[in-house]
Amino acid sequence: TYGHYHYHAPPLCLLKTMGLPVPKNSSWWRFEGENAWPTSGPEVQVGWALDGAPIMGPFKAGVRTEKKLLDECHGAVDETGEYRYYLVPEAPYVPPCLRGAQLGKVENFRS
Repeated sequence: TYGHYHYHAPPLCLLKTMGLPVPKNSSWWRFEGENAWPTSGPEVQVGWALDGAPIMGPFKAGVRTEKKLLDECHGAVDETGEYRYYLVPEAPYVPPCLRGAQLGKVENFRS
């Protein structure tokens, strides 16, 4: 959709440079799906959402994330009481919505 930033796949290069385990096969999404992802890995922050909450990689408390354990925005409250979004190993891979108030907006991204 024009004007809407979105991913068609998880940012594997970013995750790899941050030391996170990723699928070995580049066409994992076509044949293996979420089972291609390692079942464990470190919980690492990979970005910030526009509502100020951290976006974490695809591992929560050392275990591969599952959409059924997160809310509709791919988020959960951690052990410290902080709300965090998580990448998930199945579409949509990144958080599809925001839970908090939007703190800013992206403008002038096309010339």
